[in-house]
Amino acid sequence: MVDWLIIVETDKVIHIVEIDIVELVVKNESFGMSSDEFDKETGLSDGLQPKQADLSYVHALY
Repeated sequence: MVDWLIIVETDKVIHIVEIDIVELVVKNESFGMSSDEFDKETGLSDGLQPKQADLSYVHALY
């Protein structure tokens, strides 16, 4: 299982969103192609890569 942690900062509020990627991977495998191939075929990829969270900030919130 792969968990992604996305931190979005707006004004003085920090929103933390955890996304479980397992369902997305299963759907892509059912088509018999990788997620990159799927994005190319459907044109869904905007070319942006998610930023990796600095875990020192995340640990401070727990």
